[in-house]
Amino acid sequence: MRIESHLRVSCLRHAGKTAIVDGARRVSYAELCNASDGLAAWFIENGVGRGDRVVVFAGNGWQTAVAFYAVWKAGAVACPVNPSTRAKRLAFIIADCSPAAIVADARGAPTVADALAINPEARPATVLTRPHPALPGAADFEQCLETGPFSADPALCDDDLAAIIYTSGSTGDPKGVMMGHDNIDAATASIVSYLGNVEGDVILNVLPLSFGYGLTQLLTSVRVGATLVLEKSFAYPAAVLERLHEERVTGFPMVPSMIALLLRMDELDPALFAGLRYITSAAAPLPVAHIRRLRALLPGVQLYSMY
Repeated sequence: MRIESHLRVSCLRHAGKTAIVDGARRVSYAELCNASDGLAAWFIENGVGRGDRVVVFAGNGWQTAVAFYAVWKAGAVACPVNPSTRAKRLAFIIADCSPAAIVADARGAPTVADALAINPEARPATVLTRPHPALPGAADFEQCLETGPFSADPALCDDDLAAIIYTSGSTGDPKGVMMGHDNIDAATASIVSYLGNVEGDVILNVLPLSFGYGLTQLLTSVRVGATLVLEKSFAYPAAVLERLHEERVTGFPMVPSMIALLLRMDELDPALFAGLRYITSAAAPLPVAHIRRLRALLPGVQLYSMY
């Protein structure tokens, strides 16, 4: 099954339900589906077709979620890049995947401009979530959503390439990991099965949507019709935990460094986690000492070490 098909199914079942919480903004499944239709239509009108690469250079936000599903609806390949990436590294990725389009938030506009200056032969269509003088010719995201009507290419199939996720490049140039719709569909089916995800789940995600672990939270949430609460980072843990409590979060994906920071907090109130059903940990090994302390602190919460 193609990834965007799960959004259409969840929209049919839960049109008015909140799909994404981004600060004060709440986006329903119908809004997410319609917005991604509009952006997909804009992509197609601007020459983005089946198999073309689209770089998504944006932080955690509802627009980023829309961008991913729009890319897949257009038949293109999502190439997420962490928005903290510097221009030289972004230029390398642009040269490597030759994107037909780039979607960026306003903060990333100067970096995109610098990266394109390094690659003057690159001519991708650009979309910004807000206008920025660094890219005066970029399309406005909100206006793109009004494009239509959208019609899916009937030739699209389950084994089309869905995403290229680049490694950090810590020991050399980044390598692009290629994943098909069928690969991602199988992986997310497995994850929702062993986590027991259901439409009543509320998942809080501070992990970058530009990385596989973070993107998985969006894909699994949409797959089952759950609600995804997006936070920009874990820089202010107390504020994130308040959000977790307010939204009655049931699932909290973390990495070991976040868990270590959590366990160092003074007078951590277990009541903040009253609705929490599970915590997942990936990206690095979770120390046994952390596992023991989490189990003592939160005995009713299931812990999944996924690394």
